[in-house]
Amino acid sequence: DVFELNGIFAQNLFEKNKRDHTFYLEQSVPIQWMYPYLEPSGLIFKLSPEPLKELTPAMIAADRKFWDAYSQRLLSNPKFRIDDDATSTFSKLAFWHSDLYHWRHLDKEEEYWLKMSLVLCPQLQEAVSNLSTLYVQQKRFDEAIAMIKQAELDDPRNELYPDILTWIQQMQSF
Repeated sequence: DVFELNGIFAQNLFEKNKRDHTFYLEQSVPIQWMYPYLEPSGLIFKLSPEPLKELTPAMIAADRKFWDAYSQRLLSNPKFRIDDDATSTFSKLAFWHSDLYHWRHLDKEEEYWLKMSLVLCPQLQEAVSNLSTLYVQQKRFDEAIAMIKQAELDDPRNELYPDILTWIQQMQSF
């Protein structure tokens, strides 16, 4: 798998140079070895030279502060909503922040960035799917159903949403 090879190459490069250089990453594919090192840094991530035991409350607060301000700036620009590339790109950047919080088992933060992702681009299927899964895991079935119904309105040609809705309803009945 080409992504696995890229991960091995990136890890070797990082390990040989982490003492002399700061590394940043715009994540687009999960690379498992990186998760313990990832620290939010604006739109992207910084790779800490050593694994982080946790994301500190200060790191999380700084991440929220940045994203709150940045997303407001984007959403207040009338051109943003009509630029499909921009909405998709920034939504995916927020989605990858949610992915880091998921890896860290920080459900509250994962939910926050998944919702941010959907505010930026309501049609981002990965965010819809992950948020519905999070809600089901927390037994928040009504919220999951409402979110999927909204997703169907936002993206009526998406054929995955009826299946997700059926799955949620089945999980709720159990």
